Amino acid sequence: MYRTPKGQRIAVQSLDDAMSYMDGWIAPERISLRPSTVDAAEGSSILSAMSAWAWLAWHNNLSFELISLRVEKMTKRSIRGYPAAIARDELLGMHDWHLLICGVLSGNRDLMRQCALSTKSSVNKRRKWNHYFEALAGILRARILEDVPDELTHLRYFEESLPDPPEIYPARSLVRAFVRREYEKLDEAIGEGAARHWSDRYLGRSGDQSSPACVIVEENNSRIVLNLKNKDLYAYWAWPEGVFGKLVIMEGARLSSDDFWCPLGLIQGSVTRAIIRRGFGKSAADH
Repeated sequence: MYRTPKGQRIAVQSLDDAMSYMDGWIAPERISLRPSTVDAAEGSSILSAMSAWAWLAWHNNLSFELISLRVEKMTKRSIRGYPAAIARDELLGMHDWHLLICGVLSGNRDLMRQCALSTKSSVNKRRKWNHYFEALAGILRARILEDVPDELTHLRYFEESLPDPPEIYPARSLVRAFVRREYEKLDEAIGEGAARHWSDRYLGRSGDQSSPACVIVEENNSRIVLNLKNKDLYAYWAWPEGVFGKLVIMEGARLSSDDFWCPLGLIQGSVTRAIIRRGFGKSAADH
């Protein structure tokens, strides 16, 4: 049983309701097979809800096999309905980042590669906007496609960019350790990233419990009750940490970080289903 860093027992209010809420986001009719009907912003929200649903399902004791099948189905539908006509194409990087996340969470190596080959965002220095998500998507895409030079290039772009807002996206220490194959540092960064979700900022502890931003229903020294329907969709759980962790486990690394917000069992789930080919996870030191 998971506990908070303070040792409190964790209870979730209406876990089934939270899953039903996410089900509404990822309903098949929300992704049309006609690409022009889904823009990058909506696609990002749907894919974020899919990763949130996977985390909720794990805590609701669904097997990883069932979770993986649901994530695969949604991810494949997203690839088929990949937005070709996007009104605000500066959001394409965010869409690709979330698409790649779902591909990795599925544990299906073939699907990961399909996601990597289907994404189209790229860093274009002639454009004025922030390249944060293009850089993150590029790092994941390059890792999946075993392109270490491209991975290092996108790490440099990542270092030059800023998230908005900065609190809900992966720490630079996490991304650096991932790209550099520094697995002990990565394990530590995963734990730190999960721990952030117990902060006042993530739980809305600084506000009134009736506030939509407040995740806490009840709290005392021994117990905390959470209403996950109030959690920020884009920071629902430590999914960047989970995705980076899952990829390095597929490369043979061992991780020990295990938290309610980033459960090791979910990260490890169904890795044996992935097709692990020789050469996957080449060291950055080799280039």
